[in-house]
Amino acid sequence: MKRHSRTSELAALLDLSTCLSCSLPMFTAFFLAQPQDGSGDSDLLEVLCSIIRDHLEPSKKTQPGSRLGNETIGLLEALCWNVKDDLIRRLAILCNSKDVLMILLDTSQPSRLLSRSTRLLVFLATHAELSRNLLSSPESAPTSEGKAKDAPKLPHIERLCSYLIDSSRKDSEAVEMKSQVLSFFGILSVTHTDVHATLVGCQVLIPSLVAFLTQMIKLLWEGDEFFMSSTETITRTIRTLNQTLFLLHHLVFGLEPNFNLRHRLHYAPSRTFNGITHMFIVTFGRLSCADPPEWIDSTQKVELETMSEMAQDLLDLVVDGPEGDIIWAAYQGSNDAVDVGSDITDEEDMEAKLLGDI
Repeated sequence: MKRHSRTSELAALLDLSTCLSCSLPMFTAFFLAQPQDGSGDSDLLEVLCSIIRDHLEPSKKTQPGSRLGNETIGLLEALCWNVKDDLIRRLAILCNSKDVLMILLDTSQPSRLLSRSTRLLVFLATHAELSRNLLSSPESAPTSEGKAKDAPKLPHIERLCSYLIDSSRKDSEAVEMKSQVLSFFGILSVTHTDVHATLVGCQVLIPSLVAFLTQMIKLLWEGDEFFMSSTETITRTIRTLNQTLFLLHHLVFGLEPNFNLRHRLHYAPSRTFNGITHMFIVTFGRLSCADPPEWIDSTQKVELETMSEMAQDLLDLVVDGPEGDIIWAAYQGSNDAVDVGSDITDEEDMEAKLLGDI
């Protein structure tokens, strides 16, 4: 098929295989069965990985967003969904093929394919047996249970983080993709202690969550007229904000009670996260100390108010004592900073005063 470029026929075959996997209980077991030595049969999972390498890499792809890509991912999703417990480990072939994952997550892929690819990662992450494979680096084998390696190089995780903080991606598929990215990290974080530690050790994940929170907080407190007129967009933003904040809180407090968040922000990669401490102070100052924006409805205000305790927990790790009092004074009594009888007159004064001590 590759030689004759019969991609349409191949896509149809993959679509049929997906239907069979969802309809016939034994089909998935047959598809995932390991070929016997000397049988001459190809490993069908390896065949799917080859299809991705040969047809979906952007430099080779003749039809961006073609049906073949969607059908390939659709079959992999069906296999993940219908696999029996004794065959879950077979899916590690895909998890360990980091070149395949990077092709699926390539920045040149269309938004729809990226959304499907991140959803596939969520499906894989639901199988705890695969969590270490999903977080193994391309150069090493997955870690065994116990202490995770220090700061592993995980290009696919860094790519997911880059999509999360890419504010230029605003279409519906991109919004769904970002939600899937959060779900992927959230599911992995509760599988094994060493997997949780690997996520926390990733140098870009926690700064990315802070930067993503900052984008959403800026929309809520400084949103334009179009944003403020869309109740659906506001509701979705608040719920995504809650999901992101809960994930960050869980990563920071889940295993290491003495995690040095201030240090992580201070030493975040400067090229990508320039000014991340400044972002953190404004974002978590608003979440923990400021009243919700007046223009949102009462239900949305309650949702925002319920996040203040988690935000305060995280803020206390970076600023404490007199610094915390400065933040409270800056936001007390207004959505914007006001003069409350001190020398703190607005957010810029508050930030300048605090950043000198960070």
